[in-house]
Amino acid sequence: MKRPGPRVARARGIVVGLLAVLATLRAGAAFGQATNDDAAVTPWRVSVEGGAAWHFAHAAWKVGPGLSPGDPQLKKMHDLLVRDLELSGFFHWIPEGSYAEDAQAAPVVDGEIDFAPWRTLGADFLIKATAEQSGGAYALELRLHKVPDARQILGRKYQVPPSQLAAAVHDFANRVLEATTGKMGAFGTRIVFSSTRGHAGRKDIFVVDTDGSNLTRLTFDDKIAMMPDWSPSGSSILYTSYRSYRPDLWIQDAATGRPSLIASGGLNTGGAFSPDGRRVAFSKDGNICIIGVDGSGFTKLTSGDALDVSPSWSPDGSQIVFVSDRAGRPQLYLMNSDGSGQRKISTMGMDHGSPRFSPDGQMIAFEANPGPWRIYVMNADGSGVRRVSDGPGSDEHPSWSPDGRTLVYSSGGGGSSSLFLVSALGGKPVRLTDGRAMDLQPDWGPMQHAP
Repeated sequence: MKRPGPRVARARGIVVGLLAVLATLRAGAAFGQATNDDAAVTPWRVSVEGGAAWHFAHAAWKVGPGLSPGDPQLKKMHDLLVRDLELSGFFHWIPEGSYAEDAQAAPVVDGEIDFAPWRTLGADFLIKATAEQSGGAYALELRLHKVPDARQILGRKYQVPPSQLAAAVHDFANRVLEATTGKMGAFGTRIVFSSTRGHAGRKDIFVVDTDGSNLTRLTFDDKIAMMPDWSPSGSSILYTSYRSYRPDLWIQDAATGRPSLIASGGLNTGGAFSPDGRRVAFSKDGNICIIGVDGSGFTKLTSGDALDVSPSWSPDGSQIVFVSDRAGRPQLYLMNSDGSGQRKISTMGMDHGSPRFSPDGQMIAFEANPGPWRIYVMNADGSGVRRVSDGPGSDEHPSWSPDGRTLVYSSGGGGSSSLFLVSALGGKPVRLTDGRAMDLQPDWGPMQHAP
């Protein structure tokens, strides 16, 4: 048998490292009826980046027929809405213990609400909500009031079965962000990741909602499936699998589960869909290459003795950021999508990995190793670097939410790893998965809003 050359052997070492959890070169829903009872609401567009978050209060649910104030579903919806808004980085919740109100007697509409106590609390916004249940369906009304102006700026009505309560809450949280910042949120989307949950020592591909629910296994290889990437439409998922006992690149239909092989032979890792969904950038034997989703049009973009991995497209498809050790250690490089104009953009004297363009193309998230691995963001030209994670373990493989406000990443050590969410502005991370396995290499799916 022919012995592999030193370059391929080095690339194989990279893959072994990946399988050991060192990510990359380290080495809506159907809502029934949803209506807006505010015609032509003008968004209150402000920026709080670098400043204090808005304070908001979420009054207890006012219940109607079919429900009691202690209904556990109401508590779940309340907590989920608070979680969403705090996670955005724009809002800080004022706990119920800070105020006393009889929710069942208190008014919920403008002209009847006494806003003075809420101003005294320092609330910028107030959420009022009512709920009824009939015939197995919930009728929800949620209103967002701007406290300084004593007026309602958003109102939504939902008629949903119990299975869609979380989706309704996520939709309202998204619209709160739109009403206050001019840009919809991305709550209620899904995240794909690689995990040992299927079998210890093996990895398969799983998806989970952004609130941690609906965990679903997508592959059943019981071998190694890793580095998943959503297609822009959300209809398919790209990943590397050892189902044929070698690292091949596959695309799997998200609806049918049917996989299609697009690249084999050698080491095929770190695939990323182009913004139009027609092509894939990936690392083959340590070179960045492009191939069509049907397996045609293979093109090599980088060459030489360096190891080039982890490509990520800019949103307009004109550029690709990737990791290369051509300067002696893993650093971030940028090139045009035809392979021209290759240049180093990272400036810190430490190992880098897993770069990902933000949805607007202005920022790049990545991991770097100042000791344990940490998540950073920077401007697309390499300037303005700042750290956004500081976990007790190793923080790896960031991926942006579709609205560019939040990052998901894996963090852990000692045989377990969980997925966490954190505002791209920094702040307290929120655990998404339970840490009972190695949950790795997350990728955030595309936006899917309610009609």
